[in-house]
Amino acid sequence: MQWPLLEQYEALHAADGLKGLIAEPNAYYSRAFMPNGDFTSIAITGLVTGLSEVNIRANYQPRTYEEIYPTAMAIPFHDLGYQVDFWYGGVPSWDSINRMSLAQGFDHFYGYPDFHAPKQSTWGTKDGNLFEALERHLEEEPPTVHLIMTTTNHPPYNLDLAAEGFDLARMTQETAKLPHVEDAEELARELGHYRYMDKCATEFARNVMKKYPDSLFVITGDHAVRSNPGTQPTMFEQQSVPFVLYGQGVTKTILPPDTVGGHTDIVPTLVELIAPEGFRYHSIASGMTESSGVAFNRDFWLTREIMGAVNSDRTEYLPGIQTADIIEARSRLEAVLPAMRTISWWLLERGTGLVGRVD
Repeated sequence: MQWPLLEQYEALHAADGLKGLIAEPNAYYSRAFMPNGDFTSIAITGLVTGLSEVNIRANYQPRTYEEIYPTAMAIPFHDLGYQVDFWYGGVPSWDSINRMSLAQGFDHFYGYPDFHAPKQSTWGTKDGNLFEALERHLEEEPPTVHLIMTTTNHPPYNLDLAAEGFDLARMTQETAKLPHVEDAEELARELGHYRYMDKCATEFARNVMKKYPDSLFVITGDHAVRSNPGTQPTMFEQQSVPFVLYGQGVTKTILPPDTVGGHTDIVPTLVELIAPEGFRYHSIASGMTESSGVAFNRDFWLTREIMGAVNSDRTEYLPGIQTADIIEARSRLEAVLPAMRTISWWLLERGTGLVGRVD
């Protein structure tokens, strides 16, 4: 979730690592960013396949295991000469995530048993073990694009926070000051796990940059729901996730301020930034270099100024925004949502016949 980065929650110090990374000159941050859906696997399948959520679980769709979708993440990176690997701090068979990724062109899949990490929760190992294993592995492999999925910032929230240097009592004092918080200690415990994840991810990025200065990172979240700053979160607090681009060649102006995007924009954004002129690839999204100005998931949408519900007239301004054209913002959504969902549904249900005719 993105809300720990917002100014009104600065006293919690839950996202200091990521905020420090964002402050560096070779980092770009947009807050106008949406996850592909409300749960982990729809986010991951969106990244792997390049398809929007259309109430069809790609990891349970037979076609996913029969052919690679033309929008799949692995295709353009393979064409650019990269290996494509998946690193997960959990069990490889969870939700068929390993089978799905390998069927969609990934070269390797590594879950925590593969790098011999100790089990920390029902999901798998803690994030520190995941990043340490991957950092060691980098010494042995060719240029590679890694999709990295962490596990610690997730229920059952059973990490030994004290051993990781986290003062739960002090954080509970801070969370108790927030409005509409029913269980200040539970929220503090969740934020302790968030802070641990934040520390591990940002330390990994900095360590790898020192060893491999031509590296490039994207840091985002799979979804935000289920961990809110109280019982009455705004739509933005409940739904949005951050987008951070960090590494070689990145500047504060590499993209316009708060460029709008979502999970399906990540791959085309990276391809547009690193590929040679004339490189061809398939994507349902234009990417953040040529953003449509709107992003969405199943139930919500946003622009740089406004967030709204897909199936109702409910809207709100993003933090710090006082006024904006709601009608114009909604028209942007209506210009792209039907097309992206239609193509996603067609590919999942009918295959590549439509793409063949368009070409």
